[in-house]
Amino acid sequence: MVEDYFSKENVDLIFRELDFFTSGSKLELIPPMGDNPPKKQNIGVTLDSCYTDRKYSDILTIFDGIYKDEKCMDTLKDMSFFYQCMSCTNGDMTRIGYYEDTDFYESHTDIATVSLLCWFNKEPKSFTGGDLVFTDYDIEVPYKHNMLLIFPSFIKHAVTPVKMIKNKKQSSGYGRYCVYRLIYIR
Repeated sequence: MVEDYFSKENVDLIFRELDFFTSGSKLELIPPMGDNPPKKQNIGVTLDSCYTDRKYSDILTIFDGIYKDEKCMDTLKDMSFFYQCMSCTNGDMTRIGYYEDTDFYESHTDIATVSLLCWFNKEPKSFTGGDLVFTDYDIEVPYKHNMLLIFPSFIKHAVTPVKMIKNKKQSSGYGRYCVYRLIYIR
């Protein structure tokens, strides 16, 4: 976990793109993957299917920069031998997940090798909940704007229900955003 990972300039660029996708109902229900999909309620978009070239997406290019962050990559490798696999991966998929009132995601694993996610919200924060729970270990990571988390995709995790505390119209952009990248070996 790294708090305040992205610079203010990068967060502003990320929000420009998040606002674009939130406006005009461009986000839709993304069905969970796998043989026994968990129950979930949220909307989103797979960014890789929206762009023919990654350079046209601020989110994709900013998230690509994480791989070049030597301090971050070295810290991961020092934490666990598992993260040595990062240099063996050759594919990824990036999605925006958006959660508003009563939205959640039950315990699940990701179909990938490494899961990388970062949370975002507009100020003032207009919701409670949206915390990440590693369900097999009973560890809860409280939601925090601009927090980067990287973990093995096989670890079960869930998102606690979001409760809006201000009256905002649906898809107002004042809910919980999660930009997540699933990193894998093809």
